[in-house]
Parts: sequence; C-alpha cells; structure tokens
Amino acid sequence: MTNLQMEYFTQVYELGNITAAAEAAQVSRPVISRVISDLEAEFGAALFDRVPRGVRPTAAGRAVYTLISSTLKNYRSTLTRLRDLEGAERDPLLRIGAHNTNALPVYDLLLKTYMQDHPQVHFMIVERPMEKSLEALENGEADVLFLPYNEMLSEKHLQMEPMFRNDLVLGVPDDSPLAGKEVLTLEDLLDLPLGIKETPLPNGKAVQAAYALYGRTPNIVVMTSSNDILEDMTRSGRCCALVTEALVRRWKGVTAVPVNFYGPICNYMVWNGAIPQSAALRAFLAYARDRSLA
Repeated sequence: MTNLQMEYFTQVYELGNITAAAEAAQVSRPVISRVISDLEAEFGAALFDRVPRGVRPTAAGRAVYTLISSTLKNYRSTLTRLRDLEGAERDPLLRIGAHNTNALPVYDLLLKTYMQDHPQVHFMIVERPMEKSLEALENGEADVLFLPYNEMLSEKHLQMEPMFRNDLVLGVPDDSPLAGKEVLTLEDLLDLPLGIKETPLPNGKAVQAAYALYGRTPNIVVMTSSNDILEDMTRSGRCCALVTEALVRRWKGVTAVPVNFYGPICNYMVWNGAIPQSAALRAFLAYARDRSLA
C-alpha cells in the first residue's frame, strides 16, 4: 500500500464517488478504480459497495479508512518533523500543550526548573481543550502534552505515562460556613451555585450521575477559562469554585475544602511515539519521567 494509494482511497471514502475523487486528485477515473481494486486484492475484502450515486464503504472499508487516516497523519507529521529537525538541533524548541485544569502544577513541578536548567531551549506553552490538544499532537504541532485522564486518551494510539495527581476541591470565601469543614459531601453542594473552568470535569459523567440520585443537576452559574473571573466570583460569594487544589491555593480570601465524592485526578504526559523525536524532546521526556509523582 503506497502513499498515493492511501490518498486516492481517502478521496473516494470521503467523497463517496469515484468520479469526484478522480477530479479532486486530477487523474482519470480508471486510475482511481484500479487503486481500489488493488487495495481490495491486498486486503482480501471488498472495501466499497456500489450504489446508484457512487460508492458506500463496507465494514472492511471503514476499518481500512481508520488505519489509513492514522498512517497518513503520522506520515505527514514525520515529513514536517524531519524538515524541522536539523534546525531544531541548532535552535531547540519544545512545544508543550497543557490542559487548563493542570497548567499551573505542570509549570510548578516541571517547567520552571527545566527552563532554568536549560536556557538554550525555547518553549512554547499553550493551554488547549482535550480534543484540540490531541489533534495538535497527532499532526505534529505539539511535541508533548500534559492532560488529565479522559476517555479520549484511551481511544488514541499514543504513548503516555502518569505524572502527578491533583485533588478536586471546592473553593469558598474564607468567611463562608463551609470554610470551617474538614471535608464536604455531595449533599453540601446540591444547592450551591458552582463555578468551573471552561472544560468538562474529568469523570464529569460520574458527577452528573451522583447528582441524579438526588433528582438534581449541578447548578453551574459560570464556566470560564479566566482564573481572575473565577477567583473574583468565588471570593465575593457569587459562586463556589469546583476546581483543582493547585489553582485555588493561589487565590487570596478563598479557602480550598476537600470533597469526598471525587477521587484524585491523574494527569498524564502524552506524546506521539510514531514520529521522530528531537534531542530536546528526548531529554525533556527523560527529565519528566524522573520527576513523576504518580
């Protein structure tokens, strides 16, 4: 299976029509038809059913598309990375993606010291949602990610290692009656106005299910990517922040109270082992592994 065959197959799959695929690829229709026939012979299965207005992928065709999509992503990422590697060795750059629930502990635990010890390495640090982070890693726009565990991670063929855990807490004003409690139960939160970071909570389905046992849903009044907004609304009593302890401990006038219905969140270091790694990335991965707190 050649790169050109994969490209032509993808065109047919996504356009659902051999003639349209040939026009898009700027080749003749027989060329595309021959590629599909050759691939069907290679895989020993029909990849498309002919239908009145084109073609429809079979179960085998869908499986091959999944394989080819992943292969093409890695192929394109590798081409980009190989072009960049020579320059990267002279002027090393690390592109690091973090989730907006864990950027602070990643910086505190790893990046701050690494930057001091490796002044020759340039860093680009970007906070992104889970899906956008994984896309950036797969297409070569990011070198390594730090993400809380999510179902999406188990669906991706990436390498990952647990790095650290952080606890979910409820941030409340220092003068709130809740600030004096050692731990909060779900019952304590049922009627509270909640503020969260602009992202679904890890294991959010479990939280929704727990609320449903009481015939309730979480009363989320603010969902924002701004730490300043969430801090101000929490300190003024307009909401209680259900966020990680690492974030709340920096807020003045706010107490972080542990919750007993939500276990620690495991955060992973994630990278794409299918594409070449620069010397700077290999060194950073080794450094991070040595400092894993998971």
